[in-house]
Amino acid sequence: MSNHASLLKSASVLVVEDNEFTSRLIATILRRIGVGTVYEASSALSAFNILNLSPVSLIVCDLEMEPMGGLTFVTLLRSGRLPEGMTANGRLDTGIPVAILTAHTAPDIVKRARDAGATAFLTKPINPALLQKRLTALLCEGTRHPSPDNEFLRVVFRSEVAPGVTKEHIKSIMAASQAKNPARNISSVLCFNTTHFLEILEGPHRVVDALYTKILTDTRHRNVQTVIKEGVESRLCDGWSMVFLGNEPSMIDLYRCYCGCDHFAPDGMEASHIMEFLTKVVARFRKS
Repeated sequence: MSNHASLLKSASVLVVEDNEFTSRLIATILRRIGVGTVYEASSALSAFNILNLSPVSLIVCDLEMEPMGGLTFVTLLRSGRLPEGMTANGRLDTGIPVAILTAHTAPDIVKRARDAGATAFLTKPINPALLQKRLTALLCEGTRHPSPDNEFLRVVFRSEVAPGVTKEHIKSIMAASQAKNPARNISSVLCFNTTHFLEILEGPHRVVDALYTKILTDTRHRNVQTVIKEGVESRLCDGWSMVFLGNEPSMIDLYRCYCGCDHFAPDGMEASHIMEFLTKVVARFRKS
């Protein structure tokens, strides 16, 4: 038996979908690709009943359900809480990957789902061949959501500086972060070029998650794009409460390589290259 086949056979998947036809279709595809155990729940409450009793490798959850929608379901799951009135049979596994099933792929909906803790997105109407390929990949990748108890959380985001924000505002951000982050056990690097921010935050899961939720509503920037949000065992910028990087002369060759110009331009960077860029920036800055 191949490694993939063995992984699929040992996997268990929970399908949370209030449309019976769609639920049966997904369950059939899962069994066809060799998934050992498939559960079906017609509501979020039923899903929590299953999760309270049985281990699950992956959840496929519809976005729009009644009385509890997919985003509320994911938020509750990630918090480790069961719905009111339900008694815990054990500790809820908050790290189960959740693929949201939806016909709505507008950026604001995707962002809300990501922020709630969604791992991936599956689109309607369902294409059986594409769905089979995506589900196989999700199950074999072994991706898990960051655990709030035993992992650090890393968040990397970029955004545009809001109109009217001055250098004094930036100095205020830096001063506040440098004063507060050590007590929070948060490490951070902020890259800035007068019009755009690129920042990495690392630290305890719940602390970073709460801070990032606050950052998302900060009026000093706009068009925030979450580039990375993942659990990590160690920090890239450990020991730095907040380091500020702008158009440093020692960084120009890196800017040219990743930004295509001689100054820092995060809006022109490929998202897939940003972590690689930050890793090299931090390594170079430590040597300076």
